[in-house]
Amino acid sequence: QQQQQQQQQQGGGSGGAPAFESYEELVASFTEVLTSRRVTEQMRSLMSALVSEIISAWRQEFCRMISLKLNSFFLMPFCQNLPAYLRRSMLELGEAGGLGFEPGNQPREGRMEQLREELSRLTGEKAALQRISSRMQAVAFTGRSRPLPRPPLAKSAQG
Repeated sequence: QQQQQQQQQQGGGSGGAPAFESYEELVASFTEVLTSRRVTEQMRSLMSALVSEIISAWRQEFCRMISLKLNSFFLMPFCQNLPAYLRRSMLELGEAGGLGFEPGNQPREGRMEQLREELSRLTGEKAALQRISSRMQAVAFTGRSRPLPRPPLAKSAQG
């Protein structure tokens, strides 16, 4: 069935091989070609279509096999070395300060203290921004210049 459809597409569109109505007609035509000694234009076009179909299938299979072999042989060493390469690159970026971290190996206590200081600074900035936001909302919604009383912060926002 699939071969018949391909023959119809090739024969009908290109004007080469004739389009067959059924599989039996295709088989009968091939039988006639194989048993006859007379070479007609229909025989030539039929054999050309068959040869081009076979060569096309060979070409597709060859390309598929070559691509599989290339991928497996040439990419395999790359895939094996990729994790080590990524670790080295990340380490180099971290040491150069490219990741936003400060270079050097600080002791854990020093780094913890630095993070606590940064957290307290950011918490103060957050509180200042919340005050500004509440003043802006008070002016926008009530038209008054004095801010409304601030609601208490949730426990997770305070810590």
